[in-house]
Amino acid sequence: RSSTTIKRTIVEGLVFAETMRVIAPHVVRNDRAAAAFLDIRAALSKVMGSDDSPSTQPTQAAVSPPIYGNVVFQMLVPSYTVMFAFFMINIMARSFLAERQHGTLNRLRAAPISAASLMIGKTVPFLLVSVLQGVMLFVFGRILFGMSWGAQPVLLLPLIVSTSLAATALGLLVAVTVKTDAQVSSYGNLLIITLAGVSGCFLPREWMPELMRKVSLATPHAWSLIAYDQVLGSDHPDFAAVWTSCVVLLIFTAAFFSVGFWRFRSLR
Repeated sequence: RSSTTIKRTIVEGLVFAETMRVIAPHVVRNDRAAAAFLDIRAALSKVMGSDDSPSTQPTQAAVSPPIYGNVVFQMLVPSYTVMFAFFMINIMARSFLAERQHGTLNRLRAAPISAASLMIGKTVPFLLVSVLQGVMLFVFGRILFGMSWGAQPVLLLPLIVSTSLAATALGLLVAVTVKTDAQVSSYGNLLIITLAGVSGCFLPREWMPELMRKVSLATPHAWSLIAYDQVLGSDHPDFAAVWTSCVVLLIFTAAFFSVGFWRFRSLR
């Protein structure tokens, strides 16, 4: 069931991305905020030595790749990669809930295994699935839509892993907190959608008000998006900013795991 859910999520994301590829150029040409943003990106591309020839229609030129690949996918793929990583919350919560209801978790806790080892063992498979999902989304983005992985694509791997660690740790926290399937659906979906909306997964962070950008830093999603923007949107990515984001994501991971561990030990 989990494998089917993950496959469905990936396919839905690809279909959405393909839809956006077709309609986005027509939409942005009629939106002042989007047009201004893309004009700025096109201007930066020209200053940094892009080979794109000047166009009499700057907004339309901006829709074509300014620095790396199509600008639409340079924003969409990382945004939805981050959001899909945190959909692991619901999958983990339902898995833990099923084991609690069938008594499997209590039998494992009775075995000569430490609580920390048990939690890590239950979390690692979901972590591997999350990392694989992130890698596949970028591979499909490259193959199907021609997006670039930036000047330093090797930086994508630690970023994907850090994001997946934070997502699975938060999923563990939710999994040991909820008690019914209804709570998984309500609390899990509310958490996923709220964090994605606040952080900038639904629209570029550059379009958000300054206050919202500051508030979004309280979410792991925002730090992941900041690093992805550096890796994918700059000819010379700021390594310090990327590694700082990865460290902050690991801090989120440690915090979520610690609270989840404390909650797990109090389960009955």
